[in-house]
Amino acid sequence: MYRETILAHIRAVIALVGLAVVASSGGVAAAATAIDQFKPVTQDRLLRAIENPSDWLIYGGSYAGTWFTPLEQIDTTNVDKLAPVWAFSMGVLGGQDGIPVVNNGVMYITSAWSKLFALDAKTGTLLWMYEANLPENIAAMLCCDVVNRGVAVLGDRVFWATLDGHLLALDARSGKEIWNVTVADWQAGYTLTAAPLIVKNKVLIGPGGGEFGIRGFLAAYDVDTGKEAWKTYTVPAPGEPGSETWPGNTEAWRHGGGATWLTGAYDAELNLIYWGTSNPSPVFYGPHRQGDNLYTSSMLASTRIPERSSGTSSSRRMTSGIMTASINPCCSTTSGSPMEASWRRHLPRRTVTDTSTFSIEPTERSSTHIRSSTSTASRSIPRRAR
Repeated sequence: MYRETILAHIRAVIALVGLAVVASSGGVAAAATAIDQFKPVTQDRLLRAIENPSDWLIYGGSYAGTWFTPLEQIDTTNVDKLAPVWAFSMGVLGGQDGIPVVNNGVMYITSAWSKLFALDAKTGTLLWMYEANLPENIAAMLCCDVVNRGVAVLGDRVFWATLDGHLLALDARSGKEIWNVTVADWQAGYTLTAAPLIVKNKVLIGPGGGEFGIRGFLAAYDVDTGKEAWKTYTVPAPGEPGSETWPGNTEAWRHGGGATWLTGAYDAELNLIYWGTSNPSPVFYGPHRQGDNLYTSSMLASTRIPERSSGTSSSRRMTSGIMTASINPCCSTTSGSPMEASWRRHLPRRTVTDTSTFSIEPTERSSTHIRSSTSTASRSIPRRAR
């Protein structure tokens, strides 16, 4: 059911972008000059993405993640007159979950097996292509197909994640690699299939692999250097807020799932990131993880987005409020949009202690841990009926 919803989004956005291009009159450059007329993507353009429907600059259409466009030229009176104008073959089999990102006539689209294409949006002409050099046996370690959901753009760069756990910054004009960092270990069951999200000067990404017993997390990287800025886990370690919802005296939390494989949303006015988490692990066997298993199958809200740091501090702090939107161990449920949080208000409600301040500090092994540093507060939140 959820995969059908994703596929519906894909069809809607591809149709939306294609029809918007057909409906435009000469606003897109010819194939030979599309890159020459490249327009840098500014923070202001991202914040106002919904105001310029000729572009599609963010995975969900805007920071709200609503997939909405104000275009009105195509409606029920003329939709039957539409016809295909071009087609482009990805050249690989597998699920094609990529959402096109379009900037001033240049379309960036990804395919299965971690391929990225830059196309002329008007003609479908290939401008450049980047193919990740994946390990030969990687498919055996993946829980959920070899898909990729798209890219993020800022300035003159395209940000993209690959199946083998890498996050890349590429030159948007040429496809030349600028930096390439390892986010997670694919041999431990982690994969990156989500489209990154740009928030200020950070690029956010989270992994898949909940069915393979990973410990979910959300991480932010500096857009200029690729250096990790912060990382927060979705399954608390013993002694951290929410750890009481996992069985004690076990290692269940180390493999608790809570993947963050679907791109979240951002509210600039509140300075809040919203990000959904997936099922706990093991997904179909609960006796080894009795309890509510926070913060899996939940909506997470990060209440502070760090500004550009001076690089002189060895400690990074992030305030996070965690809202449990649903607890449903039977299903792989990931939600990233505040729009989804709104309908959840109509579900049966319960109260959880859900707000904490975390101190995120690098360890000697370059990993991170979370330490609770302030009191908690309770609020009433919705919960999916079982």
